Amino acid sequence: SPPPPPYVYKSPPPPPYVYSSPPPPPY
Repeated sequence: SPPPPPYVYKSPPPPPYVYSSPPPPPY
């Protein structure tokens, strides 16, 4: 049988996370 396709060990990097989210409205 043909050899299996190469396994993708390195997954694509995730999209940049938005750390600086707007602060919540003051109560």
